[in-house]
Amino acid sequence: MYASNSVCGTNPIYERSSSVNVNSPLSDIITYTALIIIAVLAIPFIIFAGLILGIWTLADKILSCIDNRNTF
Repeated sequence: MYASNSVCGTNPIYERSSSVNVNSPLSDIITYTALIIIAVLAIPFIIFAGLILGIWTLADKILSCIDNRNTF
């Protein structure tokens, strides 16, 4: 039979990472700062992409309308 070893108890990476205090205030500050930076960068990008898509769609509809008038 196989010996019942816990994976967490024999994995050195897990043992090393479990010794880091994840609940420290510095960890929270770094996490929230990173989230704020991502939001600050992502929101203008989404607005810019939306404007490009809106202008593209408007131009497509205008060109389609012009094309339909010229086919008669």
